[in-house]
Amino acid sequence: VLAKGPLEKAERVRFSSTPFESYSGARQHDAPELAPIKTVSNHFTKPPVDFRGHVFDVIQDGIDELSIQGSEPAALHVRFRTPADTAAGLYKGSLVFTAGAQKTELPVEVTVHGFTLPERPSLRVVFSLFEGPYKQWFGIKTMSEEQRRNIFSFLQEYRLAPNNIYQADIYPEPDWLSKLPGVNFCTLGYYGPKKSLEDSELDEKV
Repeated sequence: VLAKGPLEKAERVRFSSTPFESYSGARQHDAPELAPIKTVSNHFTKPPVDFRGHVFDVIQDGIDELSIQGSEPAALHVRFRTPADTAAGLYKGSLVFTAGAQKTELPVEVTVHGFTLPERPSLRVVFSLFEGPYKQWFGIKTMSEEQRRNIFSFLQEYRLAPNNIYQADIYPEPDWLSKLPGVNFCTLGYYGPKKSLEDSELDEKV
């Protein structure tokens, strides 16, 4: 969702949502999660890109208000979560924006289909996570266990397995594999392990 500010700066624009319910009114769905998307600079990236500057990238969960510069857009990420027992159907609700005495509601409809994704997918779908650029973006030297857990958990929600072809050993590390029940893929070494591994050694590591 892109929210465009007035000609003057809009301070403390709060955003929330109503619970979503089916058109029959018989089924309720949890309210979606809204979070502003912070910009990051892509000036240091090596591959050629069409635009260099600040781009929307980081979802700031846990923040429920923002300030919008005059005539500049602000981006909001809207996440709908549907537990496995959610009934199929068409749900309606609203995204709510308030600034002082002003209030605007944006009606939204969401279709929930009658199937559930398995926790561990049958297809191997991966996401290449390079921790070097991540640390550059946020100006940190090392990633904490909490930061890695949050990233891995986020990818797991979308049935994506984190991997890194540049890692010198197994990635995610064996200690993490036991904590990520949905992972069905990991990488070994830089373009392959530096020395061959016997099946028994691999079983021991993983």
